[in-house]
Amino acid sequence: MSNNPFTEIGAIVVAVVLAIMGGLLLYLGKIDTAFATSMFILAAGLLGINGALKAPSQQQQQQLGALAQQGQALTSQALSVLPTVVAATQQPAPTPAPAVQPTPIQLAPGALASTTATVPPPIIEVK
Repeated sequence: MSNNPFTEIGAIVVAVVLAIMGGLLLYLGKIDTAFATSMFILAAGLLGINGALKAPSQQQQQQLGALAQQGQALTSQALSVLPTVVAATQQPAPTPAPAVQPTPIQLAPGALASTTATVPPPIIEVK
């Protein structure tokens, strides 16, 4: 069915007028709630029928289903390739530099031994 904008706009206008008139007549007391409710249901039915006429046919539903399956297949294929792409773009972790072993310092025998040790006297402040 072709979507004629005049038909769509006409259905919407008629539904809105029915709803407004139902509310107005109910407010003025000219109709009871049962009749106002039937006017609201009629307005909603106009919009529902208009939406139902735009629904896809059986053949269009099959085409949409095939497109959805193709989309799922493409998505799963892209997701299966993704780990290899990510692995190829990542740089390897840098290897730590080998630790340098400190070399011990060889001192001459008796180099640290001193027979003259001088200790300064303590300073005492008087206030």
